[in-house]
Amino acid sequence: MCIIAIKPAHQKMIDESIIETMFDTNPDGAGYMYAYNNRVHINKGFMTLKELLNSLDKLKKKINIDEIPLILHFRISTSGKTDSATCHPFPSPSTGPAGPETGSGPCPRLPAV
Repeated sequence: MCIIAIKPAHQKMIDESIIETMFDTNPDGAGYMYAYNNRVHINKGFMTLKELLNSLDKLKKKINIDEIPLILHFRISTSGKTDSATCHPFPSPSTGPAGPETGSGPCPRLPAV
């Protein structure tokens, strides 16, 4: 089963050691989504912990990551290919372009900050 970790807005980012444990437990790819400027942004396809942490570091340099809601998704492959294209989260057509999906179905819309 996949791991989904939610960091609410106005909360500190999840500790890097916890991110590492989640990735090591579910090593078949990772992604994240966050709300910023009234849009949901999705970054996914990270097949190594280093790629994921580098992407989060770049995001931290652009915006105050502690102030935004952010959801991390760590995949463990149960079916399909194990590659960057099969990483979650996915945009969900049923909830519109800003409505993400984790693999278990649509997520509620992230609140704008």
